[in-house]
Amino acid sequence: MTFQDKQAFENTLLIHAASQAHTKDFDYNMKSLLRDYQQQGVLQLLLMFDQGFNPLLADEMGLGKTIQALAVLQCLLSQKTVRHCLLVVPLSLLRNWIDEFNAFLPDCRVLSLVGSMEERQQFTATVNADQMDVLLTTYDIVNREMDFLLSIDWDFMILDVIHHSQFIHSKGSA
Repeated sequence: MTFQDKQAFENTLLIHAASQAHTKDFDYNMKSLLRDYQQQGVLQLLLMFDQGFNPLLADEMGLGKTIQALAVLQCLLSQKTVRHCLLVVPLSLLRNWIDEFNAFLPDCRVLSLVGSMEERQQFTATVNADQMDVLLTTYDIVNREMDFLLSIDWDFMILDVIHHSQFIHSKGSA
C-alpha cells in the first residue's frame, strides 16, 4: 500500500466515522438539498470541528458554501455542541444570509446586529446570548461593537468572504 493509498484509506475511515456520529443529527431535508460532494464536505467540516480544528471552507463561487455552512451549523446546534454562533458577512451579503436562514433553517434563532448607533445601543442593552443561536453582523459592526461581541462566549464563528477579515481593525471596512 503506497502512502497515498494509506492516507486515502484513513481519510475514508475518518469520514465514515464522522458520518456515523452525525447522521442522526443531519436533518433529512437539509441533506436532501446537498449534492454528494457537499455532503462529503459537511462531514469533513464536522470531523475537523470534532477534532478541535477550525476548518476553512474555500471553494469557487456557486458551489454551495453557504448551504454547507448552514448544514454544519444545523448539525452542531441540534447536537447542542454549539449554542452561540457569530456570523460575520459583508453588508452586501447580509440579506442573502437572512433569506438562506429563513429558507433552510427557519427554526434557528437568528438576530442581526446592524443599524445606526442608537439602534445598536438599544440592541446591545436589551439582547443577551440566550435569546439567539446565531448573531449575524457585518465586518464594520464588529469594529464598532467589539465590547459587546467579546462579552459573549461564542462556540462557533463563520466568516463569509474571509478576505474581508483582514480589515477588521481598519476604519471604514464594510
